[in-house]
Amino acid sequence: MRPDPSLGRGTRLSLSAIGADEAGVAGRSPKQPGEYALARARREWRASTVLVGLAVLTIPVAVLAFRFERPLVALLPLVALGLVAGRLADRRGDAAVRWTKGALSEAAVGTMLEALRGEGYVVVHDREQLGEGNIDHVVAGPTGVFLIETKHRWYVDSATTKAKRQAVKLHNELGVWITPVICVHARRRSPIRHDGVWVMSAEHLLDWIRAQHDRPARAAGLARLSAGR
Repeated sequence: MRPDPSLGRGTRLSLSAIGADEAGVAGRSPKQPGEYALARARREWRASTVLVGLAVLTIPVAVLAFRFERPLVALLPLVALGLVAGRLADRRGDAAVRWTKGALSEAAVGTMLEALRGEGYVVVHDREQLGEGNIDHVVAGPTGVFLIETKHRWYVDSATTKAKRQAVKLHNELGVWITPVICVHARRRSPIRHDGVWVMSAEHLLDWIRAQHDRPARAAGLARLSAGR
């Protein structure tokens, strides 16, 4: 693939040109894959637990109020609170499940990508990006620089828009040529290009990266990536 010109161009440079200190940093990953998603899942589980507790608490309170012959109209706000809390708990619980699945998929894809380190690639996981939350994975090596967003089983059209936006932002930060990729972990999908973004299942990802012929990153950009900046 030849990336869109809007994503910028990097200068061809062999990874062997990186200094020894920078190469040593390149062998380490500041974060583990899926950390951001796992943290979000934990927050959602905690919120869901609190809301469930609130919903359950309204039951004995309502029973006590009824026993003391409080007017029915006085119980309506309490009942409404319990119903709303229960519904919100369901939503937060569903979100927690989605984030948990996402974290597991990111961890699996990240483990696969680690195999590229021995082939001269820099691999970074969970790179923070202002206004975007995080980038799941960034891979930079002899065949190009790739921004990889992992999805569990499917993706929506807005995901391609976000991936391209993230690629442009990363290009502006690092001054390197970025190829956006969406990796669908738990579903078979041959590599296709959708709206300017490559989409494929995990089983194709490594071989696809190895087969590309894009320009490698410049040494300065690789140093920033490997240092987690």
